[in-house]
Amino acid sequence: MSDEAINETEPAAPDAVVYAPPAAEDLSAELEQLRAQLAEYVPIVQAHQEAEEARKTEEQHLREQVEAVQSELGEARRLLLREVADETGLSADVIALIQGSTKGELLSAASVIAERAKSTSAAPKRPTPTVGGGTDAPPPDSDDIDPIKIARAFAERARF
Repeated sequence: MSDEAINETEPAAPDAVVYAPPAAEDLSAELEQLRAQLAEYVPIVQAHQEAEEARKTEEQHLREQVEAVQSELGEARRLLLREVADETGLSADVIALIQGSTKGELLSAASVIAERAKSTSAAPKRPTPTVGGGTDAPPPDSDDIDPIKIARAFAERARF
């Protein structure tokens, strides 16, 4: 059997709602009612939008103030670090690594670092290599350096 035949033979459900378009008069009355409601809500929506704009402006003003305070705080921190660096003799880069919010905290930590830096021994220097010392080299106490002998020794070593 085809689907059409099944649908034709089945009875309509008793709870089914059948949509019937309203009459033109009913639509006009409903449209007028909606227009009246809209007229009531327009001032409320406008007041809400104005309040949103005022709030945004206030938020922007507060953000600008916060940014200005953060900038001043950063400048004050840099000045404080510079003062501590001058007093302790450490570089400002080292002082910037120290945790602390007051000058006293920074000074105490910087003094500990300065003391430890002074107490640790400096890295050993590399020995200076001695030049020469080969079998053909003249003795170090000899003032008699013969360039011809040096050239001959060089020629003997070099194999061209």
